[in-house]
Amino acid sequence: GHTTMAMWIDDELYVCESTIEDSYWPVDGIQKTPYRKWLKQAEEAGFNVVHAPLSKESRDKFNTTAAINFFDSVEGNEYGYQNMIFGWLDTLNDNYPCLPEESSNTCLSWELVEPIFAIIDRIAPDISNVMWNQALNKRIN
Repeated sequence: GHTTMAMWIDDELYVCESTIEDSYWPVDGIQKTPYRKWLKQAEEAGFNVVHAPLSKESRDKFNTTAAINFFDSVEGNEYGYQNMIFGWLDTLNDNYPCLPEESSNTCLSWELVEPIFAIIDRIAPDISNVMWNQALNKRIN
């Protein structure tokens, strides 16, 4: 799946997203595309697009100015595979996947992740470079 966000920026509706350059999207990274152009690209790509508006409560809490400022601060950055691992690995101990509920005491841990990263780094450095090394190096800096 792929998630986007539609936002009004400077009186124009844009679809904001992070994606890679391909036959439908001419630009890599975090980007905004005018809404109608994005719909045309999505249709040409054969996307199944679902509009899921925020609830009233969430709309009331949403800070549009902060969202636009954040987007402006990251627009054009590469984003995607390089940060994929941090979609669920964002704390030292609290976000690792677990086995199904009946075995919920059995979860992945940093003590296992760290050597797995090292092993994959040795046998498939191209994969580890794309999946986590670039992101880890950015955070270490």
